[in-house]
Amino acid sequence: MQNKSVTGGSTMNKIKQAALLTTFMLSVGTVLAGCGDGPKEAAPAQPAEINKPVTITVFNPSNYSEYLWNNLWVEPIKKKYPHITLVHIKNEKGSSLADLVLANRVPDIIQGSGVKSTFEYNDLGILDDMTPLMKANGFDPGGIDPISMDNLKIDKKDAKIYGLPVGQGHAALYYNKDLFNKFGVAYPKDGMNWDEVYELTKKMTRTDGGVKYRGFDFVADFQIPYNQLSLPFIDNKTDKANVQTDGWKTLFAAMKKFYDIDGNNPGALPNVFNPFLKDKTVAMFAVPNILSPLIESTQNGLDWDMVTLPTFASGPKTGIQPVVSGLYVSKTSQNKNEAFKVVAHLLSEEIQTERSRIGEPSILKKPEIKNSFATEMPHTKGRNVVAFVSGMPAPSPSSVTKYDALAGTEMVKKFKEVAFNGKDINTALREAEEIINKKIDEEKAKK
Repeated sequence: MQNKSVTGGSTMNKIKQAALLTTFMLSVGTVLAGCGDGPKEAAPAQPAEINKPVTITVFNPSNYSEYLWNNLWVEPIKKKYPHITLVHIKNEKGSSLADLVLANRVPDIIQGSGVKSTFEYNDLGILDDMTPLMKANGFDPGGIDPISMDNLKIDKKDAKIYGLPVGQGHAALYYNKDLFNKFGVAYPKDGMNWDEVYELTKKMTRTDGGVKYRGFDFVADFQIPYNQLSLPFIDNKTDKANVQTDGWKTLFAAMKKFYDIDGNNPGALPNVFNPFLKDKTVAMFAVPNILSPLIESTQNGLDWDMVTLPTFASGPKTGIQPVVSGLYVSKTSQNKNEAFKVVAHLLSEEIQTERSRIGEPSILKKPEIKNSFATEMPHTKGRNVVAFVSGMPAPSPSSVTKYDALAGTEMVKKFKEVAFNGKDINTALREAEEIINKKIDEEKAKK
């Protein structure tokens, strides 16, 4: 097989790094009146205010590389607001967010991932309702995807807005065109359900020329916690695990059956991505954003495409719950208005379009912005990349708690025991419930 080259060396490197922001990213809220195409930015400040230098500190728990910090934050803000200087506070020993709170040095803007961060920052006492800032600056969030807004809310009925989404991750079904051509099987299509993918998996799983090919794989670490059925882990009224349900049994059974196909169970792999990206031995791969590593894979001869993430035949026609990255203006900031201007600009149509073009799904509803997804990446021409942002994401569960992250981790472990070790589903869910409840009690005992 000949390698298919990708042109644009320096551009490729820049885009590759920028796309990392959403590759495996960190996750209807009440909004203000008005439904514009996109959020309106802060109103122009008075000349005297514009000329007054202001320093805004920003904290991201995952830290930014120098490249990402300069290109995604410093340059666009400097262009829009020359008087604002941004300072990146890194999450290091002695400067974790908890350390900064104790030292009374809370950053002006804090980035986080989904409602987990909202709970964490609320417990630290650093969140404040951003609605007054939005009103004062004429910011209309009507153009933001309501599911993304919802993803950051502790209580969906609460009119207060503590954080605004700036980016989100979805998932799609990627496939290896060469393998489908090799075995004379029609390519996957947009809008398929999991039963149809199951039948395709059986056709594509085989040994040929001494090489074992698997028809399908997926990343349980995303597919289970951010599941398409919006299944809750914990009852928020009792703080008790609630996973011995028909919904969880259905999800586990539906995804386990792919590994029951003879030849399609790889066991627990040290790297679930390599068989598709490097070895080229997996025909279909359901996964979040892998456009960045696909640059190298494309150079190395992988001929790929994608379709929308399959849905359940008898369930909601939704993708996974979005992995939303949120921005919060801290309660203690001495420059709240300027900090909000920074947030508002990053949510503007201009910046969201730029980010969409380099492979970061926009949080805005505007079709033109969504359809620009990944159009400036060097390896996406002629490919169905719009499938990544075409589906409706699943809403967050009806019950969310601060313990959902630890519950999600346990549920992934139990699914893998079912899929790879043959554990009974009912037993696995019972054990998961017991472990989750024990860990919740341990967390509460720490306080």
